[in-house]
Amino acid sequence: MQRTSSIFRRTPLIAGSLTLSLAVSACSSSYVPQRNGKIATTMKAGQIGYERDGRFHSHGLFGGGLVDAVRGVPAAEAAANTHYSRTGWGFASMLGGLVCSTVALSYSLSESFVSDNGSGSDEAAIISLGCLGVTLLGGGLLISGLPYRFDAVNIFNDAVQPTGPVYMPGQAPPMIQRPPGSY
Repeated sequence: MQRTSSIFRRTPLIAGSLTLSLAVSACSSSYVPQRNGKIATTMKAGQIGYERDGRFHSHGLFGGGLVDAVRGVPAAEAAANTHYSRTGWGFASMLGGLVCSTVALSYSLSESFVSDNGSGSDEAAIISLGCLGVTLLGGGLLISGLPYRFDAVNIFNDAVQPTGPVYMPGQAPPMIQRPPGSY
């Protein structure tokens, strides 16, 4: 009987743990934007979100956090609501069309196995294709909501006046001059 070293038995566990820890740590950012009243898109704990005045608004599944982040600027709110509704309805259409297409195709195939002449239900096959069309249209609707996400952030940032000094990336804040004799 040959005994395997314990390190070789634990190797998959060690490799899996290392891979998981690297993957989780890669989905984060330590960047903290300036608190100047504007919105910055950031990532925290693997979630995309919006930082506004030190408060993080998670994007959420369909973009509800964006609606909260741009509150106060009506044009930005309209763009965020458009993003939210198109993303939500697009996702729902894709999911519903996919389920409908799968069920109709399964029905058509089961009819072809049960029938005496081997032909399936033509109506079910046509319904399956129609549902597949709904899936594709839903995908187009979902994708068409993405530009409104960027519009909402840009409209908000253009409308809001900075509340503090704004420094360009790589530019250091000005040095504070001490009055003579205060050393």
